[in-house]
This record gives sequence, C-alpha cells and structure tokens, in this order.
Amino acid sequence: MQTSEKYNESAGLWRRSTPDSLSDFTARRRLFQICGNVSGARILDLGCGEGCCARVLKGQGGGDYLGVDFSENMIAEAQAEEEREPLGITYLCSDVCEVEIPGEFDLVIAVFLFNYLTSLEMEAVFIKVRSHLAPGGRFIFTIPHPSFPCIDRPEKYPLYFEPSGFDYFSGSDKRLAGAIWKRTGDRLPVECVHKPWQTYFQTLKKAGFSNAPVIEELAVTGDLLALDNDFFGPLLGLPLHVLFTVTG
Repeated sequence: MQTSEKYNESAGLWRRSTPDSLSDFTARRRLFQICGNVSGARILDLGCGEGCCARVLKGQGGGDYLGVDFSENMIAEAQAEEEREPLGITYLCSDVCEVEIPGEFDLVIAVFLFNYLTSLEMEAVFIKVRSHLAPGGRFIFTIPHPSFPCIDRPEKYPLYFEPSGFDYFSGSDKRLAGAIWKRTGDRLPVECVHKPWQTYFQTLKKAGFSNAPVIEELAVTGDLLALDNDFFGPLLGLPLHVLFTVTG
C-alpha cells in the first residue's frame, strides 16, 4: 500500500482535539515550547496532517498559516475542523517536494515529515524551505531518532518498527513500516525511511543553511511516567525523537 493510501485510510483515527498519541506527548508538546511566541508569525506547516499543530500554533496567535499535506483525507479532516471552528488556516493538498510555496515565512515546521522522504527528496525540501525562510526565520522539525529503527522491540504499544534486517549505515534510505499507539489503544500506521545522523547535517549544509542546527533528543520523561506508567513505561530510557532548530 502506498504511503498516501495508508493515511487516506487512517485519517479519521488521527483526528483529535487534545493530545492522545505517543508523539503528541513526547515530541509535539516540546515543539510548541521551542516555537515560543508565534504572535503574528507567518507559518508554513509541511506535512501538516489533519491540522493538529496548525490549530495549536494559530490559536497561540500565529499569523498567515499554510498547511501542506499529500493525503487528501488528512486535508479533508483539517478543512472540516477549520469549517467547524474557523481560525484562518489555509490548507493545501500537495506533494511537499513539488508544491509551489508563496512568499516568505518566519517559521517553518515539519513534524515527522522527513521520515517519509528519501535523502534526495529531503534535500529538495530543505532547499525549498531555505529559499522561502525569511531572514532570521526558524526551521523546526522533528524526526524519529536515527538509532531507534535499529532497536529490536516487540510489536506492541506504544511504538514499533518492523525489524530492519540491515545495519545502521547500509540501511540508509531503506523504508520501514511501523506503528504508534494512542492512549485509547488505537494503532496508527507510520513509516520510517532510515537516514543516519550525518545525512541530516550534510543535507542542511548542501541546502544552504550556514548556521549549525540546535538539536534536542526527546524521550519519555518523569512527568509522562506519572501520567501513565503503563503506556509510557515500555519506552523509558530509549531515544525516541530528535528536534532540530535551524535559523535562516
């Protein structure tokens, strides 16, 4: 099944009004903290899905907001929510590698987008972002931790990738199927196109970003264990995600 078909099929499961999937707690809440004051900021959201991050950032005062995703059904979910509660968010169904982006943006986010792209596709998007990032603007994105697909875990909640069968370096650009779970027990399909750490740094440089990215490795924290030890406990001590902040 093609990636877009997977997301068209599961779009309704991604819809939420409050945090409920693993990465909502372990990654998105930190991304919102790093974004900080977005009042009036022009924001581009690549791989926006059903608009979860868009609604939060626009609700915090974001200015012109454009969300792009390749799944028709995910965009339909986002637009339905925008019609139900208008915030002034524009959504566009398009491949992020091909989309024509209007103007400049003060903030560009990509939440778990690049784990769906090959190295060359990621380079094309990085170049596009660099050309549309306003001077002093920020590019913030999250990815699965590059080492996580090499960790052998049973197929159970709250996060799983199928056994890779390759090593960390030879597996570059190999695609793995996986899943994350919601606290309700619903399973959400995800994918990971593996890329070693160095690929992200080298590709940012090739795309024209001269400032070194600030990175943060994200994992289960004590407050999450206190919230739901049964759900978050199986991942304690494992490297889950990485958050990159790049200044234009």
